[in-house]
Amino acid sequence: MARLPRDREDLVPPDSWDTHHHIFELDKYSLAEGRHFTPSIATREELVAFQKSLGFEHTCIAHGLPLGYDLSSLTDVLSHFNGAMRGIGVINHETITDAKLQELDKAGVRSVRLDFFRYEANESFDKALELIKAVANRVAPFGWSIQVQLKHAEWWDRLYDHVTSLPCPIVSDHFAFLRGVSWHADINDPLTQPGASGILKLLRSGKLWIKVSAPYRVSRSPPEYADLQPLVRAFLQANPDRVLYGSDWPHTQLWENRIGKDPTVTEPFMEIDNETWLKTLKTWMSAEEWHKMMVDSPKALYV
Repeated sequence: MARLPRDREDLVPPDSWDTHHHIFELDKYSLAEGRHFTPSIATREELVAFQKSLGFEHTCIAHGLPLGYDLSSLTDVLSHFNGAMRGIGVINHETITDAKLQELDKAGVRSVRLDFFRYEANESFDKALELIKAVANRVAPFGWSIQVQLKHAEWWDRLYDHVTSLPCPIVSDHFAFLRGVSWHADINDPLTQPGASGILKLLRSGKLWIKVSAPYRVSRSPPEYADLQPLVRAFLQANPDRVLYGSDWPHTQLWENRIGKDPTVTEPFMEIDNETWLKTLKTWMSAEEWHKMMVDSPKALYV
C-alpha cells in the first residue's frame, strides 16, 4: 500500500493505522436532510497534517453520517491518496446494487457503519438487531466488516449468538461505549458494568473487533483517561488480535452536548490532546501488543 508521509517516528511504529477519522469538506459536498447534527469543516489537508504530526501512515475514513448515503466525498478522498487510506461507508442496504458495492470495493471501501439514527434504532434492540443482520448479509460477499455504535452498551450481553452467526466481522468503535469509573459515580470496577461480559466473550470468540477510540466519549478524566486502563487491559487479554486504535478526528461533539439543540446549526469540534492520550495508552501495553494494535490487526481487517 501507498503511505502517508510522517513527521515523527517516536510515537507509533512504521506502517501504523489510525482506523477512525471523518472528513467534512462542506464547500464541495452537501449535507443530508434529516441529519442529527451539522459539523464544522474538516479537510483532507488538515487530516494529513494531523496524521503526520503523530506519525501515522494509514487511515480509515469513516463516512460522516450527516453526509447521508452519498459517498462521493469518501471515494474522492480515497482516490486522491492512491491506496494509503481505506473507507468505511454508509449505505442504504435496501436499494444499493451489487454493482455499486463492487465499485466501492475497488475504490477502497472495506466496511460500512450503520446509521441507527435514520432507522430509529438507537432505543430499540429489535430494530438495531434487524439492521445489523440486514447490512451484514449485503456486504459479506465482498469480504467487508460492519461497524456499529450501540448507544446502549448493555445490549452486548444479549448479542452473542446473533453476532457469532453473522456472515462477516463486526467492529464496535469507541470502547463499545463501556465507560470508565469517572463516568459512573456508582461503579468502582468498569468490568462489572452491563455489557462488559458480553463484549469480552465476543472478543474471545474472534468475531468482534473493538476500537480503542475517542476516550473522551467514555471517560471524564482527560488527557490521560487513566480510568480506561482496566478496559484496555481486559480487551487485550480477551483477544490481542482484535483491538484497533482510532483517534476519531476531528472530534465531533458528544451526544449529550446535542440534546435540545437545532441539528442544522453548525457545531464546533472538541479540543483533544491526542498525543498525551497515545503516550499514556502505549504504557499500558507490551511492545508486541502495541505493534499488533497499530499495524498488524488493522492491516488484517482493512487491507
